[in-house]
Parts: sequence; structure tokens; C-alpha cells
Amino acid sequence: MIRKLYTLPRYRGSGPWLLEVLIGRLPADVGRVYAEHLLVDEFAGLFFERGGFTVERIEPGGVVRRARPRPDIPATGVQPPP
Repeated sequence: MIRKLYTLPRYRGSGPWLLEVLIGRLPADVGRVYAEHLLVDEFAGLFFERGGFTVERIEPGGVVRRARPRPDIPATGVQPPP
């Protein structure tokens, strides 16, 4: 479960790469990846949506739970930070 994902300001824009690195390090038998964020955090919602996560449910209190299948190969077009 990904609950928080932050980078230092100088690494702004490296979130998609970091997400793929984290997912790539999961054990091979992990078939789905889960994330959660606050409903009011629209930036986090867009970030996870672009990363292939879909909303599974919205909890009372405004926590959005998302999931995506773990890909067999890394996502294309995701580059490491400079």
C-alpha cells in the first residue's frame, strides 16, 4: 500500500519514475499495487490516475483507495530524473 510519496523540490517531476522503481522491487508474486490519498488532494489523484491506478472505493472521511495491476514489464516512457 502506497500511502505517501514525496520528493524533494529539486527532484520535482521524478514521481512517475520513482513509482515504477518501487513497483519493480516488489516480490514477483504481488499481482496488484494499492495506493491511497485524500479526496481533497487532486494532485495526488491525477498522479495515481496517470500511473494506471483506478478508484476502488472512497472511504468515509475522504480517503480514496486505488489499485492497479502490476505490469510484467516496466511502463514505457518513464525516465529517471536527470
